[in-house]
Amino acid sequence: MDKDTYYGMPVDRYDFLMDETGPCVRLTEEEQNQGWHWCQDWDDLLVHPDSPEFCHCRCVHMNKFRTEERTKAQEERRKKINEALDRIAALDEEMGFGNMLRRLKDDTTT
Repeated sequence: MDKDTYYGMPVDRYDFLMDETGPCVRLTEEEQNQGWHWCQDWDDLLVHPDSPEFCHCRCVHMNKFRTEERTKAQEERRKKINEALDRIAALDEEMGFGNMLRRLKDDTTT
């Protein structure tokens, strides 16, 4: 991902929408065609179909963006996150901090 963009949207535009305006501002037609939307499942967070939040989005009008490719990419991203959490939890236990991170992982993956 380009450091000047967030899923294709210029970072300054994303920041403006999130910080200054929120869902009161209508997205451009191009932004809507790219799948950007104010997601009600995320309390009107600005969500893109490739963002991690999209896997929990239930907005019916976004079904056209639920492709097999995106689903596989999200599953792969979730797998990597779980593997990283497992490694951190193992270190946590090894260093004698208990299993706080393993409980965190269990809470986030259920």
